[in-house]
Amino acid sequence: AAMCHDPYPQPILVCGPHGSGKSSLVRELLRLCRPDESLIEFHIDEETDSKTLIGSYTTTDIPGEFAWRAGALTDASREGRWILIEDLDLIPIEIQAALVKLFEERKIPLGNGKYEQSHPDFRIFATCTTNASFLSTRGQDRHSLRLGNHRGGGRQILNPTYWRNVHI
Repeated sequence: AAMCHDPYPQPILVCGPHGSGKSSLVRELLRLCRPDESLIEFHIDEETDSKTLIGSYTTTDIPGEFAWRAGALTDASREGRWILIEDLDLIPIEIQAALVKLFEERKIPLGNGKYEQSHPDFRIFATCTTNASFLSTRGQDRHSLRLGNHRGGGRQILNPTYWRNVHI
């Protein structure tokens, strides 16, 4: 049901305990819906920056000239691929903030203040590990969600209303 909102369905956040099959579920959906494609999986940590995902201007062979070089996420958005962002709640807030337009309006930033609409077949999935004490988001700030963490430290999802939640 979460995938049936065409042409631009809301990103889907698959939440559940460690080892519950969150990523496997997304891989199986792709196998059933688009058997000839592979899932693009992003494992983002504090060393990753948004330029790696989105792209950046880089120098060319001509001195003083710069050209846009798209990142893997931009390429996937343009090609209509399916992506899986592992452990969204562990991704630095700065990177989540850089992707707000993508989550909110399905538009990818091009680095020059302009945005490009994603391909209609582009799908965004993410996973989030929850523990037994995670029951509801009621009463939480609608712009951020802090989740219980069995690994220690704070975990946060910037504006969880961008996501359609599927709990396993």
